[in-house]
Amino acid sequence: MVTLNFAKKAELSELRAAATKAGIKEVNFSYQQPIGTDREVLRVTTPFDQGKAVVAKLQAALPAAKLEVAGETRIGASVGREIQWAALVLILLYVALRFEFGYGVGAVVATLHDLVLTVGVFVLFDRQFNASMVAAILLIAGYSINDTIVVFDRIREELKNNPTGSLREVINRALNLTLSRTIITGGTTFLTAVTLILTTSGDVNDIAFTLLIGVITGTFSSLFIATPVFFWWHKGDRKHVEAHHDIAPKYEWQGSSKASE
Repeated sequence: MVTLNFAKKAELSELRAAATKAGIKEVNFSYQQPIGTDREVLRVTTPFDQGKAVVAKLQAALPAAKLEVAGETRIGASVGREIQWAALVLILLYVALRFEFGYGVGAVVATLHDLVLTVGVFVLFDRQFNASMVAAILLIAGYSINDTIVVFDRIREELKNNPTGSLREVINRALNLTLSRTIITGGTTFLTAVTLILTTSGDVNDIAFTLLIGVITGTFSSLFIATPVFFWWHKGDRKHVEAHHDIAPKYEWQGSSKASE
């Protein structure tokens, strides 16, 4: 992404026409106003490592605009690898060690759902990728896993406090007990994000928009994706959970019961 200063503002249609005439493909233009300034800048998003070539062609095609490079940001494939390893594999390992492997699977699936859906909606609204967007995505991953851990911790407590209930009953009770906390936390973050979207522009607006999507997807996935995946992983069998759990209660009875249904 290249940031350009200009003497004369060109219409976006002119920029696209000039890019097409110069044979430039996969390029996007947007005007933004940096925080704390009263001027606009032109931001050009290009394929990786092609910014200088694109700017040179635009300068030749639109000499009256007097385009000058003010800054450049590169986001390559290494970012994707960072997100993949940091936000997924390490989350799986942490939750598996802290709780149990089934929890880790549920957390990773929920986090992956949040990241894919957030990026999809972001692109659907024709927003531009930049370094702030990557930071916002990692923020969403942290927000989502935090909300999921709260639900999982309640499930673990209910397994200990309710030794006769089935796994389905334990999960339903845990979700009901954490529902008010989830709604209050998500609601306050949602209102903050909406306020920032309405009162800011530029990178802060992009982060707020991403956070808004992430709050909705993260709240949904914690309740309706992470826990069902955990339930599916253990085939709905409470004893299967307790066989791999670090706080399995001791029973005085033997044989089958409702708890294994």
